[in-house]
Amino acid sequence: MLGTISPYETANGTRWRFQAPPRLDPVTGEKVRPGKAGFETEQEAYLEQIKYNASIGTLTVETTASLRDVLTKRLAEASYANGTQNSYYYQTTRLPEWLLDMPLMDIDKGHIETMVMQRCEQRIKETGKPYSRSYMEALVNLVSGTFVYAVTKGVPIKNPCTGISVKRLLSRFTAKATDWRASVAVQQSGPEDWKSAMIKGAVGSGPVLTRDQVMDFIEFMPYPYHAYFITTFFQAFRRGESLGMAWERTDLSPEISAALIQETIALSGGQVQVNPTPKSGESRIALLDPYVVQALEDHQKHQNDHKAEHYPEWHDDWIFTSRRYRTSQDWHPGKVIRPCSVLGQINKWAGRSGAKIDGVRTLRRSWANIAANRLGIPPYVIMKVLGHAGETVTTEHYTQATDAQVREALAAVRDYVLGG
Repeated sequence: MLGTISPYETANGTRWRFQAPPRLDPVTGEKVRPGKAGFETEQEAYLEQIKYNASIGTLTVETTASLRDVLTKRLAEASYANGTQNSYYYQTTRLPEWLLDMPLMDIDKGHIETMVMQRCEQRIKETGKPYSRSYMEALVNLVSGTFVYAVTKGVPIKNPCTGISVKRLLSRFTAKATDWRASVAVQQSGPEDWKSAMIKGAVGSGPVLTRDQVMDFIEFMPYPYHAYFITTFFQAFRRGESLGMAWERTDLSPEISAALIQETIALSGGQVQVNPTPKSGESRIALLDPYVVQALEDHQKHQNDHKAEHYPEWHDDWIFTSRRYRTSQDWHPGKVIRPCSVLGQINKWAGRSGAKIDGVRTLRRSWANIAANRLGIPPYVIMKVLGHAGETVTTEHYTQATDAQVREALAAVRDYVLGG
């Protein structure tokens, strides 16, 4: 852009000024140097610079510009066109920092949906009810208008707000019969009730284990169940998801530490069946916590020693396999643990400890309740860990941020449980 911005000192403190390069006045023909001083902030001087460039038709938008840059230009140019001194800069504060700092070309529909959900979740934490539909639509329109403005400047981009239904997104926070004009929330008693409803919808109702019970449960389990239950609890996996893990789909390196949850093991009519997809219907990448990685490495060593000593004919690539199937006609070395055996182990512990359980789902529910009620982890992050793609808008469109949030959530629960 044309012109410079610089600070100067006054008796009242630092002030800022904008100074444009010399040019000929189109009316008088004389050389002038437009400028303005006395701004209290650099941002105000910057907006004046934008207005000046808009007035002489030199305001452009770069494809590498952030949403904040383009939005600021758009609002300042609108201010100039409307003949008002109001810069509208306050409107940028209504959007989250992570979205404002993203390059315009990187923003897609998933990011806008995430913004809507995050804003409403934060509002619920503070007041017990979400923002109104009209308010959230205004935010989406603020972003949408910025993309339209960029297109008028010749930037070849699409509008990621196209096709977004604020009503559909907010329906997750409100009753089906909600009067949208009033934006009445389902849970009127506060944000904790809303959070509990989200968790209950994801993992169902039933007993949960305390931190001490979780540690006692894991210590009770022998090989090969020890690593299985560590993985199942600290990753919040379903029973069949853990059983369906394979070494070839699991990377334990520090750079990756992730597993592809692709096949699940189930019991049907007394027979073990391999299902091609998890319960959610789609394969997904699960980020592994370092504690789980260590448990899997120890398990792998134990498994390899067991194979070398007893079963050189071992085949298949499952991570969690039984030592032997004495009563199974189709037994072979390396066959997966039977789901009923897993239930037998957890029932054995429950009988010894007197804990109330309703199967392996107790572990999953316990993880979710610790995350939500003890640690205050946002529900949309919990849903991502649980693999409930339909319950979150933090999709693959927001992979980098989601990965960080997921790893932080896994670490938080791990530290809470292991911290004693």
